[in-house]
Amino acid sequence: MTQWVAIMVLVLLVIGLLVCYVLTFKHWKRQRIHQDIEKKLKRYPTVQAAWEKAEMKQYNIPGLAETKMIVPEDGETTLCQWMTPQGLAFSQELVFISVYCYDHQHHSVIHVLDRETGQPVKLLILPKRPHVGGLVYDPERELLWLTITGAGTGRIAALRLIDILADSSESTGQPINYWLTVDLSEISQASYLTQVDDQLVSGTFTLKGEGQLAFFSLPTMEAMKTAIRRKDNIQTIVTASHKTPNKIQGIASYGQYLLASRSFGPYTSELVVLDRQSPQRILQRIKFPPYLEQIVVVGNQLAVLFESGAAVYREKAHPVLPHVLLLDLETLLHKKRRKNSRTA
Repeated sequence: MTQWVAIMVLVLLVIGLLVCYVLTFKHWKRQRIHQDIEKKLKRYPTVQAAWEKAEMKQYNIPGLAETKMIVPEDGETTLCQWMTPQGLAFSQELVFISVYCYDHQHHSVIHVLDRETGQPVKLLILPKRPHVGGLVYDPERELLWLTITGAGTGRIAALRLIDILADSSESTGQPINYWLTVDLSEISQASYLTQVDDQLVSGTFTLKGEGQLAFFSLPTMEAMKTAIRRKDNIQTIVTASHKTPNKIQGIASYGQYLLASRSFGPYTSELVVLDRQSPQRILQRIKFPPYLEQIVVVGNQLAVLFESGAAVYREKAHPVLPHVLLLDLETLLHKKRRKNSRTA
């Protein structure tokens, strides 16, 4: 009996030591990541201060070195080393990151992460190879909206949360089916996407000249279900249309403002504050690292996604940020707030 007690004590001791080792290693790894990000943000003090105020929270973007997936056309397993992150969205429990194959050899996918831990939950294989430049999660309808390729017009698609949770495309190679698609005739291409109250906002990226964005009021969930049953087109109502600055990669709503990411090439990006009523007017500019893509307001924080970790850009970018960073909005926009208080 004494011998068994000694063995059990030894086993528990070994388990305890292993747990301590794992926790210590995770803490060390997290510290190394934080130190690396701090070093990379030194040239961007406002961004660094906002990230530190948000308790240095970040999500690592999966699959940048290689993404293992089953090819839908032949069922063979392949590795893609050209996946490029584009879109970002948050539900109450999940984080969604859309990526496309820069080499156009593989289907676009969406990485689904656990919002609390940042660990990958599953991989959604999408139909074909859309750029997937914008995502937004609609909590009321429990839909994940995404931008896809239209025929001379903007186009978005929707995935139901219930279908995302049940999806097995990662193991079968059969792409998830869109629940519905919607054409946005007011814009020539849906490059980015966000939600303002009960409206979707999408617009077109332009390298030169003004861009265009529009606010779209969508039907109720019941009306969409009815249209799907009848195989009718989903009709959107345009409530507003505006010109925008060029090089807009992502947009988010914040109070009376629209926040937009402006970026192209291996140069300093910008977060710009726009007047919601006149989005062509830039009210404030904040310097950001290169290759800034989608931005999402999450409570009092701004989540920002970079594509600099993709293989096609990581040799050009300085710094390389293969992460989603969470930034404190009050710290990020402090100059604007001080200016407003003096004006008042």
